Amino acid sequence: MTWKYLVVSLVFGVGLLSQARAADKRDLKAIAERIVAECAAVHEGDLVLVTGDVRDIDIVEDLSIASARHGAAPMQIVERERTGVRYFTEVPEKYDGTRAAFSVQMAAIPTVFFSVNSNAEPGLYKAVPASRLQTAAKSFRPFGETLMKRGVRQIFIGNGLYPTAATAKLLGLSQAGLEKIFWGALATDPKLIQANGAAVKGALAGAKQVRITHPNGTDVRIGVEGRPVILSDGVITPEQAAKGGAAARLYLPAGEALLAPVAGTAEGKVVIDRMDIGVGPVEKLTWIFRDGRLVEYTAKPSAAFTRWKELYEAGPAGKDAFASIDIGLHPGVKSPPGKPLLSYIPAGMVSLAIGDDTEAGGTNATTFGALGFLPGATVEIDGKRIIEKGVLKIAGK
Repeated sequence: MTWKYLVVSLVFGVGLLSQARAADKRDLKAIAERIVAECAAVHEGDLVLVTGDVRDIDIVEDLSIASARHGAAPMQIVERERTGVRYFTEVPEKYDGTRAAFSVQMAAIPTVFFSVNSNAEPGLYKAVPASRLQTAAKSFRPFGETLMKRGVRQIFIGNGLYPTAATAKLLGLSQAGLEKIFWGALATDPKLIQANGAAVKGALAGAKQVRITHPNGTDVRIGVEGRPVILSDGVITPEQAAKGGAAARLYLPAGEALLAPVAGTAEGKVVIDRMDIGVGPVEKLTWIFRDGRLVEYTAKPSAAFTRWKELYEAGPAGKDAFASIDIGLHPGVKSPPGKPLLSYIPAGMVSLAIGDDTEAGGTNATTFGALGFLPGATVEIDGKRIIEKGVLKIAGK
């Protein structure tokens, strides 16, 4: 389970929440071919699992057919995101812990996994008890762990920007505006993203400490000595595929450098101005860390913050650990005038997480995760400033 989805994924695998784009079929076919051939390097003999919502059947089908053209054997699995809510209203609670039994068995089969995910209907789980969400999430945990251990190449399409009406509203954009950002980012030459990724990775090589500050009061220091940098920069290279685990995961549109800190080193304060959890925004969420653990949290009183507390308090051991630093790398994704784009990928974006850190190369495999964006942050590595007020100062050539 990853911190990219605060409300834990509750349908098969890892979040089949999506909505079809009103696009020309030929466009989707070309996009699918590029994702299959270049991003995932699907080849003859691969066993490919493609998942998505039934509304995404066009792109699910195109990914499947493109995989078959490269000699792979694909299988498509589609559901409706409302299936998850029906489960909690119609199925006895005693079965929550076994809900993923079949999918866990299936995780032992594919060599490539595609998941088309977004959030077409946020807030679907707002009335589900947090304890039931956690039990179901725990049952799905072995699915993702098995894929990671087997070195399956995993490609997640959406990355918080899939152009649904709900996501556009959440980001304060028109759906047409979000479509332009999403499809433009997806079409960007990976070499441009990889250049920024190499620059950030180089700056972190041999580093001991990262300090992150922001005018909103954020000031946190994190130990990073010896920690690997995980790049989601548009392509799973043969080296990444061979390494497996977090290195073989890719989020599209791409543009991220992820790092899990040295355990027990995070010290200071993080202020998240706005975190939307599907039932409204949590505002001014403040985290205080000591010895790498969250020891205090506050926010502006609201129903959303009350729900956040319920989800956090229902989480298991490890939920309070500082999880990761995520630095945006995409040179072509910009915020609209006067409003920061709360996305992982714009170059110079900083996002920080607590809880699960496995997708950033860590070992804290818990079923709770929460992440907040810090647009306009400043980042120093051993005193050297690499991001200043949201601008990446070491952009690649």
